[in-house]
Amino acid sequence: MELTRLRGSDLRMARRRIGMIFQSFNLVDRLTVMENVQSGRLGYLPLWRAAFRRYPREDIRRAYELMERVGI
Repeated sequence: MELTRLRGSDLRMARRRIGMIFQSFNLVDRLTVMENVQSGRLGYLPLWRAAFRRYPREDIRRAYELMERVGI
């Protein structure tokens, strides 16, 4: 996929699929580890769920799986 050619909703969709891991843990101090992990899912949630941090059970299950995988 050539990202430089994308526009509008296609570009937004591509950006949602791209993640970044900082080398020097740029986490939000006031959030829990789980909330920091879940922040990557915010673009997939309705606004009310994001605002109240009401993540779907499947997202929470997957986050625990991934945290275990990397030793958190």
